[in-house]
Amino acid sequence: MTEFAALVLAGGRGSRMGLDTPKQFLEYRGKPLFLWSALEFLRAGMPVTLVFSPEDLERAKEEAARFGEEIAETGQRLDFTVGGKERFESSFLGLQHLKEQGGCRYVLIHDAARPFVTAEVIGRAKDCVKEFGTAVAAVPSVDTVKIADEAGIVRETPDRNRVFIIQTPQAFGFSELFSAYEAMFSAPDRIFSVTDDSSVMERVKNAEIRLFRGDYANIKITTPEDLKYLQ
Repeated sequence: MTEFAALVLAGGRGSRMGLDTPKQFLEYRGKPLFLWSALEFLRAGMPVTLVFSPEDLERAKEEAARFGEEIAETGQRLDFTVGGKERFESSFLGLQHLKEQGGCRYVLIHDAARPFVTAEVIGRAKDCVKEFGTAVAAVPSVDTVKIADEAGIVRETPDRNRVFIIQTPQAFGFSELFSAYEAMFSAPDRIFSVTDDSSVMERVKNAEIRLFRGDYANIKITTPEDLKYLQ
């Protein structure tokens, strides 16, 4: 069993981008967006599984094949599997695929739409999860945050010193995260939509989530305005 493995989630349709091409296939400096982060994890010494929607899987394999030599130089395996309609479904399907491949001790999960992840951030994720069992990249909020009700009326202003912007990668013990997802999916009334993997650990396992220092440059390409970062 390998110590670390990475899941890179690339199943989104990028509807907020307003483009015909899913954002993970946008080119940045000659490579598709999804390959930038995948290569960074491979170079960090771990196998990587890319999780794509069924309709994009073959295209992803063809795109990656163009960079077969660069991938081979890492000495690690790049694999592909099919995800679901929602992010949390893709995470669970990716975890199932990893289990079929023999599993790992720790799994790092990352969004393909964050192409600027660095070796330093990945290294901090690995150190944190080995010490604490959970590791979530985060940066302190530079803005004041307001909590409003459904009518748009401010009900709370949290202390900015305690507000963090959550990023990926997020790392967990593989067996703990897998069992959390398994428990969530085993009971239909417990399935809930979540936007990150730490939420599953919080809700199902009541886990203590440890934050580690991310990077303000580790942005997520989400809206048309973000395309300037790819120029």
